[in-house]
Amino acid sequence: MTPFDAFVSYLRRIESVKVGRIEGGIRARELQKLYRLEELDHLFVPLGRLCARAGVTVLVDELDRGWDASEDAQAFVAGLFQACMALNDLSPRLRVYMSLRQELYDNIPALYDDAQKFRDLIEVVRWDEPQLWRLIACRIRHTVPGLTAASDDRCWAAAFHAPRWSFRFIVDRSLRRPREIIQYCSHALDHAQQVNGRSGLRISRRDITAVEATYSGERTRDIAAEYRFQYPGLLSVFEAFRGRQATWTREDLELFLLDLATGSVRISREATRWTSGRDPDQLLEVLWNVGFLREYSPTSAEWEDGNIQVPYSSTRGMPAFAVHPMFRQHVGTQD
Repeated sequence: MTPFDAFVSYLRRIESVKVGRIEGGIRARELQKLYRLEELDHLFVPLGRLCARAGVTVLVDELDRGWDASEDAQAFVAGLFQACMALNDLSPRLRVYMSLRQELYDNIPALYDDAQKFRDLIEVVRWDEPQLWRLIACRIRHTVPGLTAASDDRCWAAAFHAPRWSFRFIVDRSLRRPREIIQYCSHALDHAQQVNGRSGLRISRRDITAVEATYSGERTRDIAAEYRFQYPGLLSVFEAFRGRQATWTREDLELFLLDLATGSVRISREATRWTSGRDPDQLLEVLWNVGFLREYSPTSAEWEDGNIQVPYSSTRGMPAFAVHPMFRQHVGTQD
């Protein structure tokens, strides 16, 4: 950090200033004037003229990179949100869009407070199964010229031997993210072409099951990397489940997580820093929120989508859990 960065970081923590008998409270929003880059003010007028001639759209994405839930990280995202709202007022033809993961939004109190004023400007994006079905159909339709005007069902039937089974199998091994469905389908297509030595073939059940292990390994490492700043060494926590059962009663799972928190189960040194001495319920919430665990109903033997259909709901009262099928092949859990 430069001396100025250190000064601003310290200044941000000031809540009140007292000089003799005079005491004045300095709140975070008043400090915003100190953070404004006044050297940019002279650019707003020409920017307005530019927008009058041609509309401008700015997309801000990948704010989860480097996210560590620190005070500075929260202040950065909250300040960026305020800046987006301010820029949108400069011109009706200037629009700044900010994309943010739900868990980041939920963990930034300042952002949540500000967002209440702009509720009508916030769009929550969630993917359900019909939307994912249409997504893959659109990609098939775009790739295969003869299917330009085909229905979604026909597109799936042209690409997969067992469309409904294939879709169900793939979706169950995802967190309902489009990139995961696309990634699995791409692996299956590559396998079908490699085995048969030519393109234009439909994807079979054998192709889909053959690439499950590769896909599972990639997604497990990707999820761990996604949370590498918030939960360093998360991959080693996943690995702690290797060779163990896939389904757990709440009591057994809490005992296992207690062993993990006390060091009885070996994990990486990085992971130990945030798991050591932590309450088992807190560790369970972490694994739930990253998607590694989901609810399991032993009576009906039906999977519940857990944090997929009900994002970031509490795990309290859930009697049983299971390792999500997306991770199973990689960590080698026992069904």
